[in-house]
Amino acid sequence: KNIYKLMEHMFKGESYLANYTYTQFFNKSQNEYLFNANYFLQNWLNSTPQFGFYFNTQELGLSCYSPERFLLKKNNLIFTEPIKGTVQKNKDLTKQNNLQTLWQNQKEIHEHTLVVDLLRNDLNTVCKPGSVHVQQPFFIKECPTLFHMQSTIFGSLKNNISTADLFARTL
Repeated sequence: KNIYKLMEHMFKGESYLANYTYTQFFNKSQNEYLFNANYFLQNWLNSTPQFGFYFNTQELGLSCYSPERFLLKKNNLIFTEPIKGTVQKNKDLTKQNNLQTLWQNQKEIHEHTLVVDLLRNDLNTVCKPGSVHVQQPFFIKECPTLFHMQSTIFGSLKNNISTADLFARTL
């Protein structure tokens, strides 16, 4: 039902990309281990994703694992590294042939281009004019069982942008 709602918005031209995620709500008193930093860290270290996010207060606990870096803030610079475009390694093919499979897939190329453009536009809302750049577009990242297409986008943050503003404008 939700997928059809998303498609309807796309057909109306209200959106041209949707990232549909699932949220699970838990009662903190009944699932204390889910909101324990040590539990989160141990699971993250034992999983494949390179990046993770953990936030916990009395009212709210959030956690996420991902193979892609959503945001990295270093001093006044902000980075994002989207991954869109994936091919599973075929052991019967050479590395070059595996990569050709990914590079010849127009759907993957278009999806990656779209996401890079969206994130570039998002960073332009929080960064100083003219400071947003795409570095290493369409870089191939090799993982144990997959090849991913990745880009790095960065810019210089405006002086008045808080971390909360940054998340609000890029999520």
